[in-house]
Amino acid sequence: MSDDGSVVVLGDHGGVYLKVVDSHTGDETVSLSMLGRRVRSCAIDLARGILVSGSHNGELTVWDLGSGVELRKMRGHTGCVKSCRINCDGTRLVSTSDDCSAKVWSLDNGSLISSLDGHEGPVLGCGFSADKGMVFSVSQDCTLCVWNIETGAILSKFRARGPLHSCAADAETVLVTGWHGVYRLTLVP
Repeated sequence: MSDDGSVVVLGDHGGVYLKVVDSHTGDETVSLSMLGRRVRSCAIDLARGILVSGSHNGELTVWDLGSGVELRKMRGHTGCVKSCRINCDGTRLVSTSDDCSAKVWSLDNGSLISSLDGHEGPVLGCGFSADKGMVFSVSQDCTLCVWNIETGAILSKFRARGPLHSCAADAETVLVTGWHGVYRLTLVP
């Protein structure tokens, strides 16, 4: 779903087709065929008019939301892409994978900015801080890592009682979901 809730991306059971739907009217705006790639995650940037899909084969694909045309592919993961998020100004993408890594990409040219290696299990969720300085990743290894977006350095690491699945952040708080509930962490400057 888009940040403003106006667009929903729906996939079929096998992840072979994606449909972009207007959430107010229910009308399909574009249908994307994955050509055998099984999609496991996606992110939308309405301002830039793009959708990014993450596939079982480790590829990320950037699509034009208006036409459904594939704009570029980004390769770097060696496992299934589990999640991806676009930052608030649409310049960066973070992706996570079964390969135990998170990666930060430039959406302007598709280049890999940094590989965030610090988890010991599949990385399932990711997010950006509102100020654009930090990236968050959560893993089946029970950890949340906080990364510097430019250097790729780990700023801090939180260990939970069980595997973690997803995270979201605003300017002051990171919310993390896992097998043992929801964690609310306050960001300290």
